[in-house]
Amino acid sequence: MSHHQIYLIKIQYKKSIGIELESSFQKSIKPKWSYNAVLRILKNEVYTGTVVQGKCTTPNYKIKKRIHKDETEWIRVENMHEAIVSRSEFDLVQALLLRDTRVSPDRSEVFPLAGMVYCADCGEPMVRKTIPSNGKKYIYYVCAGNKRDKTSCSSHSISERRLTGSVLELVKTFVGKVMALSEAVEVVSQAHNMKPEIVKYENRILKLREEAESCNLRRKNLYEDFKDGILTKDEYSMLRDQYQSQIAEIESSIATLESERDGLLANGSGKQEWIENIKKYKGIVSLDRSLITFLIERIDVIDGNTLQVTYRFQKEIAELEHVVELYATELKEAI
Repeated sequence: MSHHQIYLIKIQYKKSIGIELESSFQKSIKPKWSYNAVLRILKNEVYTGTVVQGKCTTPNYKIKKRIHKDETEWIRVENMHEAIVSRSEFDLVQALLLRDTRVSPDRSEVFPLAGMVYCADCGEPMVRKTIPSNGKKYIYYVCAGNKRDKTSCSSHSISERRLTGSVLELVKTFVGKVMALSEAVEVVSQAHNMKPEIVKYENRILKLREEAESCNLRRKNLYEDFKDGILTKDEYSMLRDQYQSQIAEIESSIATLESERDGLLANGSGKQEWIENIKKYKGIVSLDRSLITFLIERIDVIDGNTLQVTYRFQKEIAELEHVVELYATELKEAI
């Protein structure tokens, strides 16, 4: 293949060697990056290693008209090939595509907080509004619901300067909290040769063992009920078999979890990538779009001075806090 051919897109290369084919991805003679082309790439799960099939069908073999099937009917097979985009990144992009992130006419990129700010009262987005005064421009975020219908919500607003400053300080606090939790869990891991994922396995195993013990106790009590005439022989046999089957299923689940836990310990895969990514924002001095979209789910404006920020990774942080709580005594001794 020549140097020129390497830079041809696949379909153009096939045509250049005499293979004639048609594709819905090409709308003109010269290939170009159109909005729809980029959108298709962003929405294509194949880049996560997932193959999706069965999107279209035909009523029968006689009718050639293709019918698009509902997404719930598609066939998805994960890990079919090596991913070039992580599932978490792909899911984040899908969430961002649903937000209102239109670019201002005088800018070439979206504002850092675009599509992230909402009214805490009505849930409508807060829209950016420029107000000129005495030769200066003041920028505020106002409730879209109130702007559209004055009776639907109150007219509260917040200046962009106060909003960005407050969010920056809240993000600094959040990053500091995650780093502190991470350091505490690292102390626990070194002391107990455990990692947060291992603690999750231990908690699930403990609950299953308690469930198995409860089933076993009920199974033992069946015989007493049979002797006292509460249960017939057939009822006793049926219930005994049911409890034995439940106990066997629980023990099988425990064995599977223990195997997965031991494998995690053996290969040392307990490192949490999301924490490492958050650590990159230590010492931040300003907000940018990548930081906002990575850390924040949404920002609710309660009034001109009060915000509520909902961060991503809430479940993961709760697990870290649980680990720290479980081993609080050891942490105090280590300090």
